[in-house]
Amino acid sequence: MEAALRTASAQAKSERVTRGDKSPTPIRRSSYYQPGRARLPSLLSARALRYLAEHPASSGRQVGRGLGIRHDSQTWALLHRLERDGLLAKEPNGIATAWTLTAQGHRLLRDLPDGVYG
Repeated sequence: MEAALRTASAQAKSERVTRGDKSPTPIRRSSYYQPGRARLPSLLSARALRYLAEHPASSGRQVGRGLGIRHDSQTWALLHRLERDGLLAKEPNGIATAWTLTAQGHRLLRDLPDGVYG
């Protein structure tokens, strides 16, 4: 029964993808910093990068409190998105996780225009 459901699900998915004249658009990972491209992060992302530059090896909860984010899940999503984009690295630090800027994160922070991100 489960195999039949999986097969039906796979067929439905392939029909959705192949319907119509257009081919599906490939999904790309976003990247804030690409040499030669001016792509600025959101205000909250820039504030998180600046906070971690001033407070290296902070936990997610410390970052959230420092930025005024109310829910840990929002902080978690922000930090993991920045990690996925190569701007942050995490290291286990006892119970918590220590977040630090990568070289790419430092470059982006250095290249941000003055006055735009407070």
